[in-house]
Amino acid sequence: MIKIEWDDYLATGIDVIDMDHKILLGLINQVFDVGVEKDDAKLTLILESLADYVDEHFKREEILMQICGYKNLEEHKEKHRKITETVQGLFKIYQTNPALVNIDGFQTFLADWLPTHILNEDHGYKDTLLANRDLIEMVKDRI
Repeated sequence: MIKIEWDDYLATGIDVIDMDHKILLGLINQVFDVGVEKDDAKLTLILESLADYVDEHFKREEILMQICGYKNLEEHKEKHRKITETVQGLFKIYQTNPALVNIDGFQTFLADWLPTHILNEDHGYKDTLLANRDLIEMVKDRI
């Protein structure tokens, strides 16, 4: 499995969001590394961290979209809900019985999902958020 690397074409220009995306990318790459090792205990910890951080990132992103008045917030939240269910669901299955999860397939899914979501979904709100940088600066340390 090939790791994914951060590239500037993924950047939204919103520092707090771009940092979250870099952290998610790092966690996805850890899934790759540990998946190769076939270390169930390590992979469980990384998948838990990934599931938690996906949820944390989406909440932060949704707060920023809301305070900046992003018009497609509800559609974006629905996409977040679906991916959260997928990641958390696979994590729960893996916790119970790792043999039931095709880790290679999950790695491929994650590697496709993050860049695609950033480019197709997150770049859709970036102009709205960039136009409200002052609001983001005021709240970013509290979310």
